Amino acid sequence: MKAKITNRVLGSLRPQDKPFEVVDEDLAGFILRVQPSGQMTYYASYRLIDGRRNRVRIGSAAVLTPAQARDRAKTLLADVTKGEDPAEKRRAARAHTLRSFLDEEYEPYMLAKWKRGAGQVTRVRRSFPDFLDKKLDSINAWVVKKWRTDKLRKRTKATVNRDLGALKACLARAWEWGQLTEHPLLHLKMDAEDRKAVVRYLDPDEEARLLATLDRREERIRAERDSGNAFRRMRGYAELPDLRAVPFADHLKPMVIVSLNAGVRRGELFGLEWANVDLERAQLTVVGKGAKTSETRHVPLNSRALETLRAWRSQASGEGLVFTNLETGKRFDNVNKAWAGVLRDAHVKSFRWHDMRHDFASKLVMAGVDLNTVRELLGHSDISM
Repeated sequence: MKAKITNRVLGSLRPQDKPFEVVDEDLAGFILRVQPSGQMTYYASYRLIDGRRNRVRIGSAAVLTPAQARDRAKTLLADVTKGEDPAEKRRAARAHTLRSFLDEEYEPYMLAKWKRGAGQVTRVRRSFPDFLDKKLDSINAWVVKKWRTDKLRKRTKATVNRDLGALKACLARAWEWGQLTEHPLLHLKMDAEDRKAVVRYLDPDEEARLLATLDRREERIRAERDSGNAFRRMRGYAELPDLRAVPFADHLKPMVIVSLNAGVRRGELFGLEWANVDLERAQLTVVGKGAKTSETRHVPLNSRALETLRAWRSQASGEGLVFTNLETGKRFDNVNKAWAGVLRDAHVKSFRWHDMRHDFASKLVMAGVDLNTVRELLGHSDISM
């Protein structure tokens, strides 16, 4: 659309499903770009002497007024009349390192745009520490292939591919935003992975050992609390809550039972709220904002999961998150240590938390449930999964 870019126009604009631009009526080449997130950015667009078109970012509308941005655009466009390329001039004057690009450009964009953006930025920082102080244009296919050869001695192809995917996406944005003249990893292919690996699920004996180990762990925690309270009574100290008066000693057993019987992802379980658990209808809802696919789905609860959640609710607050860290009162980010101890004591090997979803799905398939229903219950967007 065309309009004179003013404060009044900025106040009237509303985000749409796709990005759109406002072209200034008074100053040719002065543009305001509006993202679906609501973020607005000023640009100067121009044609070089050789006929190529280019544009340079002026700044965010959250920082610059239209008048300030217009003045900067005039200066940049004046350089074009002198035969200069403002984008190339800026790039040469201040070439980003990977670290500065992540900090100043990529991370703010990812946090605003993508639900899991923070995780992707963290993956780049964690996986490529030796690249962080390199200029963006010095990160090429050769240095990345060398990195991959080294990492494949220590990590799986799947992990290395995920790391590379995060870096490729980052450099693609740098290219798109004019920080690079070309995408250096555009033609770098991922290593082929075994997509038909054996699905890991529990056999009846393993499941029995796992549940028995959880019961023994519960008894051990209760016994420790009994001993601690006896010590406190002898010295006249206030006693801690009696764990024999509640269904569960802590969060782990109900978490495992719900995971085995509802097939929710670990992050979905950590983010599950009581408002989305309907004990009357025996159903829990994974809301879109907490789902990997961003789509809400409803999962029926079998008798074991329903009984467990009812019992857990009787000792929990019944509000907010279903499972919270008792020490901090906040959402869990992992239960790795406790889970690893249970697997070790149960003599269950090569079984990850995520494999409980495989176990749930496998039982459904073996019970004759059609694959499309299994797909919907697991929250997969594609039946090929």
